[in-house]
Amino acid sequence: MRTPAGTTTYAELDGLADSCARALTGAAGRSATVVGLAASLDPSFAVVYYGAIRAGHVVALVNPHLRGDALAHVLSAAGVTVAVAPPEVAERIAQVRGRLPNLRDVLSPDAFATGSAASGRGAPGRGTSGGRALGGRATSDGRAADGRPPDEHGPVLRPDAVACVQFTSGTTGEPKAVQLTHRNLVVNAAQIAAVHGLDGDAVTLNHLPLYHPMHLNAAVYAGATQVLSPSPDPAAAIEAANRHGATHFYSLPVRLAHLAADPRLPGLRLDTVSAVFSGGSALLPAQARTLEPTSASRSSRDTDWPRPPR
Repeated sequence: MRTPAGTTTYAELDGLADSCARALTGAAGRSATVVGLAASLDPSFAVVYYGAIRAGHVVALVNPHLRGDALAHVLSAAGVTVAVAPPEVAERIAQVRGRLPNLRDVLSPDAFATGSAASGRGAPGRGTSGGRALGGRATSDGRAADGRPPDEHGPVLRPDAVACVQFTSGTTGEPKAVQLTHRNLVVNAAQIAAVHGLDGDAVTLNHLPLYHPMHLNAAVYAGATQVLSPSPDPAAAIEAANRHGATHFYSLPVRLAHLAADPRLPGLRLDTVSAVFSGGSALLPAQARTLEPTSASRSSRDTDWPRPPR
């Protein structure tokens, strides 16, 4: 995982997730609870997401841009007891804390991302997740799928147990909680990796305002390299994609629309990207046509800009 601040390897992510699991067990207890996690586009999200799941907790994803009533609704509806959020989100949570009787603690993600939240040796990485980081698997004798006793890295995780709570966008009312099992997450990761052509040689550029588990899990499942581009500037994202040799470019229709109208567009080009992906709503055909010479790739809400032969 590459960011403007540095690189995190799979081995490091694996070890940090284990340390995070131990720290969350200390903060939240051994009984399964709901951990609210601000979905910031940052490596700490991946660490806490996998760490909480490894500890046997349920992760409730919190849009880091929510405020006031919307933020209180999500935290309350999910039954969050421990929240992990950067300072700006923690401040907004503090403003509605009186409406959240179940919330016991708000933790910073920074310590989890550096491993200082808990001591102890993390498990060595394998280059790809093998599925364990996506929720874990168990054999019929109750041991973890890799043969270790279930208490070495936390409880054995059952495929049909709830692992994650995500919320709808709220376009037809208040956001609704959707429960996803470990099996749901692993199957979705495998499907996305297959359909998008992700493998160990792929380099994904993530230019979204928050971290979606779909992008994280699919890349981890495939063992792909992820490049996180937190700046909203499309030119910065394109520069990062070219610098890191990105093969897949993930964005949103609204950001691609802004790129299509950007006066810098004629001087921008994606040199290595084979496909641009966006979702949530359709990109207007006129905007897609405007972007075609820049991308030399394919895009739509799933994909469709044909790449011209070289």
